[in-house]
This record gives sequence, C-alpha cells and structure tokens, in this order.
Amino acid sequence: NAAIVTTEFETSLTKLENPDIEIVAYPIFVYVADFDSAGRVKEVQPDTNRTFKMAADLIQQKVGTVKKLGVEWAAMPYDKMLALQEVFGAGALADCGKVLIESAATKTPWEIEVLRKNAQASHEAMHYVARNTQPGMSEEDMNLLWNQALVNAGKEFTRVYNAPVIGEQFSPYYVPHAASTIKAGDMVRLDGGVCSNGYSSDIARTYAVGGVVNDERRKIWEILHETHEKALQMIGPGVRMCDVFRFAEDNVKTVIPSYNRGHFGHSIGC
Repeated sequence: NAAIVTTEFETSLTKLENPDIEIVAYPIFVYVADFDSAGRVKEVQPDTNRTFKMAADLIQQKVGTVKKLGVEWAAMPYDKMLALQEVFGAGALADCGKVLIESAATKTPWEIEVLRKNAQASHEAMHYVARNTQPGMSEEDMNLLWNQALVNAGKEFTRVYNAPVIGEQFSPYYVPHAASTIKAGDMVRLDGGVCSNGYSSDIARTYAVGGVVNDERRKIWEILHETHEKALQMIGPGVRMCDVFRFAEDNVKTVIPSYNRGHFGHSIGC
C-alpha cells in the first residue's frame, strides 16, 4: 500500500521502475503542454513545503489518525520538520534512520552481484590509471585517465567517484589543482570507483609512480599487503568481522607499533 510523492517531471521514470506503487505528482511547469494545466497558473512563489504537505495528506487518507510517523532526521530540513509537526504534532515524529540502516545491511542477491561487478570494474579502472600515470602529469591528467577508464569499463557504468591522493599531498582532491605535478617516486592512492545501477563501488589501490619508492614507504606497503592477504584467508561463514579486524590491526602493529588508523580495508571488495 505504498506511494511515492514526486514531481511530474519524474513521474514517467518513477512509474516505469515502480509499476505497482501509487504515484502522487507535484505539478511543475517544464513542458509546453503540462499534464493537468486546465485553469492552472504558475505560482509566483511556490510553497517549498508543498510536497511534504501532499505526503501528509496522503498518509492521513491511507492511515487516518497517526500515532507514530517515521522520519529520517539526518536528512530532514528544519522547515520540513515544522511542516509535518503542524499536521501530526511533534510527539508523533520518530527517527526511522536506524530501521533504514538495518534494512540496508542485508543485501539481496541482485545487489551483491551489482556491488561485485562494480568493484571488479573499479579494480580494472584503477589498474588502467596506474599503468598510464607518468611523471610530469597534473591532477587534470589523472581525472582524464579516470574518465577514460570509465569508458573502457562499459556503457552500463555511469560515473566515477574518486578521491585520489598524490605524493606528499595527503588530502584527497575532488577539483584538480593546476599547480600540482606528479613526480617519480610519488605514492598515489586511488580511492573510490565506478558506479552502475545507482550503486557505487569503494575500493582503494596504492602504487608508486615510475617504479621507484623509498624504503620506508615500501615497508609500510608490504606489511599492509601481507595483512590483507592473511585477513582474506580468515573470512568465511561464521567468522566474526571484529575478529578479522583485530587480527589485521595486531598484525600491522608488529611492524608499525603506532598504527592507529582505526580500520583496515573496505567493507565492499571484489
């Protein structure tokens, strides 16, 4: 008995993806001949809370008196909260964020396959970028490599999410800096991945530019790589993730006693 409140601009796609769900459309003025334009005039100042009021009306029609209404506080603008409180009362609103997180924690077989495919494509994309990184390149060149890798991945992949880190510049860049130049011996960490079906992949790969690296960085890389391989061998049905984490952290500390990163690896991998 679900419904979606959205704009007329998005109703055709929403119906295509949700054929069994009721669609309640918010009127807009995008097309030459609008959907229900008979006698309708565009408002000078639209009510920015109108969609929430439409949702409130829909809930009251479907349910009647509402004792408890789940809202996602972390994503709820203050003015929208006030609009809902006017209808249902402040006491009726309850945070449903934890419920949504719990529901998302269990992946369907389809989701698992999408995530795996994205991670594998990201793995290939990162190797393409690494193979083609040359001393003297700029961050703009890195972005170009990323986008070339996206095209190489296939037409189903829609965008790249990436936050590379280059050399001594340990902050990830999102907008390229014109002044930055990649040097031989720089370490590059690629973090992120390619996206499809509305899901992103988040893996990381680290490499040295020009095939040269100093001894300290090599030592760090080797213990992290060794730990990663051993941790993979531990994973299996019934194994607690906290035990895998604890092993990984302790193993790294045999070489880096001050290791305090707080996590090891990514939750989603190939």
